Amino acid sequence: MREYLEYNGYSHALSVFVAEAGQPASPPFDRRFLSEQLGVVEDANSRRVPLLYGAVAQLQQQAKR
Repeated sequence: MREYLEYNGYSHALSVFVAEAGQPASPPFDRRFLSEQLGVVEDANSRRVPLLYGAVAQLQQQAKR
């Protein structure tokens, strides 16, 4: 969520999210760890956008099968 909010320029929402969720100042997990845990396969293009976009796209593709 943090990466999504940052990417889209929602700085005020990000500051509220971090405070209300009790998040540390820097993200506790890196992107590679999260993508592995979620089973999201990434390539050079997908790394340019938030991981959330890749996860949703992968779920949509699975649903079509």
